[in-house]
Parts: sequence; structure tokens; C-alpha cells
Amino acid sequence: MPAAKWVLFFVLVCAVFFLVPVSWKDPWLAEGTRASSYWGARNQPKVFASYPRVTAQELCAYIRSGKPLLIDDVRSSQKYSRGHIPGAKHMPGNTVQQARKWLDKGTLIVLYDDWPGEYYAASQEHYMLHYGFKNHWPISILKGGFTSWEQSGCGVRKGTKP
Repeated sequence: MPAAKWVLFFVLVCAVFFLVPVSWKDPWLAEGTRASSYWGARNQPKVFASYPRVTAQELCAYIRSGKPLLIDDVRSSQKYSRGHIPGAKHMPGNTVQQARKWLDKGTLIVLYDDWPGEYYAASQEHYMLHYGFKNHWPISILKGGFTSWEQSGCGVRKGTKP
């Protein structure tokens, strides 16, 4: 009989946890959204929407100018090897901190992904800003992600080399 009470208790706790809507105020969420919709592309955190964007044509012109530039592909390594922007590096979030050691100050950093609303690129930018990149390096996100780059006709490189 005591085991039946624990099972009933567990079922009630699970019911409360999963059935009661979560609606606490989270500063990263846009006004009026529910916490359960945090990962939706439509309800991006406000702070992500304010990050500077660069178009594929602007990035193409910047690459041709020869100015210092770091392009970070934040997609998976498989997607990177299938096709990426020429010169782009694939640096997962835990290795991007090392770039501070060798990256010249003032170098433009451009992040891109292939997620609607550039969500993963914005997440990576938030991570980089949190770890001190904002003091010495301008960071932008490629508007429209890799899809916009492919449509721009500026070239795509395949393989694992930048």
C-alpha cells in the first residue's frame, strides 16, 4: 500500500508540472510570450533582435576589400563540410573564447547559421559578448543566414577547410 501512495504522489506532481502553464516573467523573453515558447523562432528574446545584421552583399564586399574579418559558421560540422562561406571557420561555442588570444583588435566578426531569424548566430553573439568580445571586436550577424549567402551568388566552398 505505501508504494501505491508514492505512485499517486508522483502522478500528481507530474500532472501539476506538465499541465499548469508556465508564465513567469523572464527578461530574455519578448513581452507577452510564455516561457514554454522560448525556443520558437517567432518569439525570439528581445536582446537577440537588437544585434547588428549585415547583408550577404555587404559581407561579400567586405571580404573583397581585404579588411580584417573573422567569419564564424555556427552550424553543425556536417553542414559546414557540405558548404560554407569561403574563409569561414567552424568554431563551436566552447572554442570561440580561444579566438581572443590570436584575433587582432578591431577585426569584424560575422556569425551565421541557417536557422530562421538567425537564432543560433544570435545565441553565439550573446555568448561572445558575455565573455568580453564587445570591448575590442565588432560583431555582426549575417541577415538571412547561409541561405541568403547562397542566393547572393558570392560563392560557396565545400569541405572542412576554410
